[in-house]
Amino acid sequence: MALHAIITLIILAATLLALASQRMRPDLVALCTTLALILTGVLTAEEAFLAFGQPVIILLSLIHI
Repeated sequence: MALHAIITLIILAATLLALASQRMRPDLVALCTTLALILTGVLTAEEAFLAFGQPVIILLSLIHI
């Protein structure tokens, strides 16, 4: 298995554990997960934040206001 795949699975498991324990707010868990993927080199910063410019994401965020 590729190194990036193993790192991603470890981060995914840690994310699920953090969400299940409810010790941290879900938005903070998501931010930490994104940061971990960037710092480990699995994603570049551009790749990680590219989705925020998509119209669907903007529409979903506006629905919650």
